[in-house]
Formats: sequence, C-alpha cells, structure tokens
Amino acid sequence: MRWRTLPALVLTASLLAACGDDDDVASTTTTTEAAPSTTAEPTTTTEAAQDDAPTGHTVTLEDAGAEPRRQLRLESQVGDVDRVTQRQETTIEVRMAGQVQSAPSSVTELDVDHTVDAVSGDTIDVLGTYQDVRVLETPGSDPAANAQIAELLEGFRDATARTTYATSGAVRSAEIEGLELEGAAGPMAEQLAGTLIEAVESLSMPFPDEAVGVGARWRIETTTEIAGLPVEITTVVALTELTDDRAAGTVEQDLRFLPGDVEVFGNPATVVSGELLGGGPIEWDLSGGIVPRSDITTSGTSVLEVQGTRIEQAQTQRITITAR
Repeated sequence: MRWRTLPALVLTASLLAACGDDDDVASTTTTTEAAPSTTAEPTTTTEAAQDDAPTGHTVTLEDAGAEPRRQLRLESQVGDVDRVTQRQETTIEVRMAGQVQSAPSSVTELDVDHTVDAVSGDTIDVLGTYQDVRVLETPGSDPAANAQIAELLEGFRDATARTTYATSGAVRSAEIEGLELEGAAGPMAEQLAGTLIEAVESLSMPFPDEAVGVGARWRIETTTEIAGLPVEITTVVALTELTDDRAAGTVEQDLRFLPGDVEVFGNPATVVSGELLGGGPIEWDLSGGIVPRSDITTSGTSVLEVQGTRIEQAQTQRITITAR
C-alpha cells in the first residue's frame, strides 16, 4: 500500500485543533516557502486519454518520447517482497482571527513490507505489513505533540494493508486490517485509516497504455474526496530514464480543493479556496517492485471557514519513500 498522505490530512488536524476548546493551535512549524507559480505546459498530445473506471483516473499521453519505446508495466511474482520506509515532514502556518499560530512539526517514519499475495491477469494483490512506526525528535519539536502522534501511529503497528494494483501501477482498491483501536487515539486512528485509503487510491500514478520512451510525458487526472475535502488532482510525469527493469523521471502535482460546504471528521466547514503545487523525482522497479521510490514536496495555501471563523493555512510537505 502506498502510504502517500494527502496534505489535507495535516490541514484537517490543524483546523480541528484551531476550533477546539484550547487557546493554542496544535499545528506545526512556520513555513514561508512559496508554492511554485507555474506548471509546465503540455507538449504534443499523441494519443487519446484512457479511463480506468475502477480507479477513477484518466491518463493522457502527451508525448510518447524517443525510440525505442515499450509499454510500461509492473512484473511481480507471488512472494516478491518490497520493503520501504516512508518519511513525512510538514510545516504549517495558520492565520485565524488576526493571529498567526504555529508550532514545531513532528517528523514521522513508517516501515512497511509489501508482499505480493496473488497475480492474475493485469491484477496484483499485495499485503503490506507495518513493521515499525516512529516519531523522530527534531530540534524545537514539541514532546507532548510527538507523544500524541506516536500514540496515534501505534495503532498501525503490525496492521496489514490489503491493496489491489493494476499492472499499470494504478490502485484499484485498498483496506487496512488489524488496527489496534484501544484508548483515546482509537477513533482517530480509525478515521485516519479511512482517509489514508482514500489518499492511496486517488494518488496512485498509473502508466499510460501506449508504448513510451525516454522523454515521454503523460498527465493523470482524478477527482476525489479525502478527509471530507473534495479535491481535483493533476499529476504530470516526465520520463527521463528507461532500462529493461527500471524507469525514472520527475513528477509535477497540482492539488486543488473545490469550494463548497463540507464535513470534516463530523465538523461542518466551508472550503473557500486552496491549491498545493510541487513535485520531485520518482523511480519504478519494473522487475518486482510495487511501490515507486519518490521524493515529493508540495506547498501552497488553503482557506476554510469553520464555525464562522476564517482560517488561512500555508503549508509545505515533503514525503520520501525509500528502500530499506
């Protein structure tokens, strides 16, 4: 299971904290990094868009790249194991009621073993076990906040994610089993698990159906709802390297929150505006890997109204997925 968390997860947590009974906002460190202002214009479109109904993605090949070309597909066998670590760092600044509030962020790491359970046609069933979860102590971080996050993540230790992939890399379905939901963090862990499943399914990056070579470029579009927030996501992948068992390139992402009334973890709110832009390098192991290695940073601003209060948030999030 790709544990790529949509930035809306952090947004949700900070907004709910901001509208709670406490005077202090349980958010994360201040960021002044601006979101990228432009996204590269599409190159020549060579093929019609392909729709993957089970995943809700539309993939459009904009440039097939240079010869030689071939169709990109994952080639996994039953018993293959893909061991990864996901590291997440987030900084947030919240403006509310004339005040600017921030606090040092926590850095989390999760070790997950992805084991291929079954392969049938163009479908790969994967069991992902959370081997370890941890919150890193960083300079200026809040020990109390770290302890709360650690308690939440502990519910995922030894849990299993069942994920069905297409050989194109698209996620068709996902669920998490074996969550430990005891204690105060239990309900939030269950809600977080549901939100993560939505994020995993919507943020997968499928290959195009057409044969491609170095220099190829394709666009992936989907509309979804994550943590109660409706989002349009556009991802553009540019292929820079291609060998028999490896593909690598760069990713540009644009996540747009759709204006309107929403309910976030049972709390009524209104999305006024919001956009996060960014990207980074990505790499696929085509000969047995499941999860692409990546280093993606997104940043931008969001505006919501919660209980009559306007909340503006500036955010930068970096997620890295590496082999271990």
